Amino acid sequence: MNTSVKVVMASMLSRRLLTRPFHRVNKIPKLFFGASSGDGSSDLPTDTANRPVKRISFSESLRKVRDSASSVTDSSSSDSSDSSDSSDEEFSTQSQMELGDLSKSGRGRVTSQDPYMTTESDPISHTLDHEGQYYTVSTEDQKLYFPNFINPIIKEQANAFGELSLMIRKPALEIIDILKNSSYNCPLPKFIIYGQRGAGKTCTLSHVMHYCGKQNHMLLHIPWVNDWIKYHTSSTPSLSRAGFTNIPEQANSWISYFAALNAPLIKDLKVTKNIEWTKKEVTEAGSPLKSLIDFGLLRQKYADDVVGALLDEVITHASNNKFKVLVAIDGLNGFFRPTTIREPLEKQLFVHAEKLCLVDSFKRLLNSGNKNIMAVCTVSEEISPRDEREKYTPFYLLGKEAFQELEPFIPIHVENYTAKEVNSCLDLYEHKQWIQNPAARTDAGHQQIKFLTNNNPFAISKLCGAI
Repeated sequence: MNTSVKVVMASMLSRRLLTRPFHRVNKIPKLFFGASSGDGSSDLPTDTANRPVKRISFSESLRKVRDSASSVTDSSSSDSSDSSDSSDEEFSTQSQMELGDLSKSGRGRVTSQDPYMTTESDPISHTLDHEGQYYTVSTEDQKLYFPNFINPIIKEQANAFGELSLMIRKPALEIIDILKNSSYNCPLPKFIIYGQRGAGKTCTLSHVMHYCGKQNHMLLHIPWVNDWIKYHTSSTPSLSRAGFTNIPEQANSWISYFAALNAPLIKDLKVTKNIEWTKKEVTEAGSPLKSLIDFGLLRQKYADDVVGALLDEVITHASNNKFKVLVAIDGLNGFFRPTTIREPLEKQLFVHAEKLCLVDSFKRLLNSGNKNIMAVCTVSEEISPRDEREKYTPFYLLGKEAFQELEPFIPIHVENYTAKEVNSCLDLYEHKQWIQNPAARTDAGHQQIKFLTNNNPFAISKLCGAI
């Protein structure tokens, strides 16, 4: 392929990689990684270069690679001249060399000798010395702090790799360092994480959540605000607040999630005041907090009000130094936007997010100014309509009024991978067989991946999973 044609196509791909579907990304190995040099000769064997690309699932392709490596190992002592396909033989030989450590460590688990990994799995001990390295979240911590995967890409990779690995990056280290050196006896500043799509905002939030969870903080986590304000969400008029709307299904799901995420902390807590639901149904002061949770799960029409009561109880107990609280919200700007939920009594109108009881309860928590409560949130351009995604800064995504309402806060910018981070990412993907194309596993292939994705973590993951 002519060099100028390659540059033009690469430029087009780099501009559209984050906005266009990835159903055509499987042509990249043929166009780039298998591209011919200036003299017209292909870098790959002729049979491989002319072979049509067949799209298969990652798990199926990973299984084929492992079977190939196993067969090469079993036949290494015999004559290999019976192979009829030179390209398959070349790929198998390369797989045997690259997967040598795989058979020793089992399922591609990393060792302490891997420079892109750290054996320090406790986020409390992470420092700038670990920046750009991955750490493995233990199975126990996954069940405790990551029961609800936020990003489908993280879930897909964790299932494929057989473990959950998060990269230690500077934005998360900055937040953790501030929390370590802050006085919890006074109101703590809020943190708003921002950056372009796919830069790693959710992973940064997950790292901070892991740190706070290990510190026995209560976690009040909203995985994705868009799930509350978009799609097909049933609504009912609020029973306790005039002009407000309930979304009982989402409230019921959040109560269940809250109970699972904070089970060790809430088992001994008591309700501090009487809460009257009806003339006959009252949650009395001194009863276990679990009884309030059970009421919200069993009586779904009261779920939104139960969430508000739970948050009030959390504020009270935190003020009494029972525990510290982390409010973690992914997509905070969704709290200040119109929704696609129709008014329960006027179906031609849509509800604004500020008129949802769930949103109002969390906004009161964010602005409570109580001690022992901190908030780490993200703002995302994906929440906004497509014609309102010119910038990804907090002021643009939140708007002037919301920006002033949330002040004071500390903005935390998450950029695309640095040179060290992108090399660590590609090394991990090679080790875990997320990158399977032999040409993409070379230095030249790495350079083309970096060029096509502009070092964007999400784009790298999608591209490497497709080639």
